[in-house]
Amino acid sequence: MRDTQEMEAVPLVDQIEVPETGGPRVKAEALRFVLNQLPLPTELTPWEAVLEFREDLDAKERLQRFQFWMRRKTKDWDRVK
Repeated sequence: MRDTQEMEAVPLVDQIEVPETGGPRVKAEALRFVLNQLPLPTELTPWEAVLEFREDLDAKERLQRFQFWMRRKTKDWDRVK
């Protein structure tokens, strides 16, 4: 895979093994993994940029879709029990 800067990206693992059961520990680890992938503003990010981002309609829509996806996934895990 290449990005716009012509850098080569390679996976660090061939595959990730996920347990078949959806116990609380697995749910917490999955949620933590997803949340840790979200970008966060740095200390150098101006407050104006944060406020502007919070008002961005596309960002709001993406947040709503993400929240819906997370709710659906956790419900799916509860049904597996």
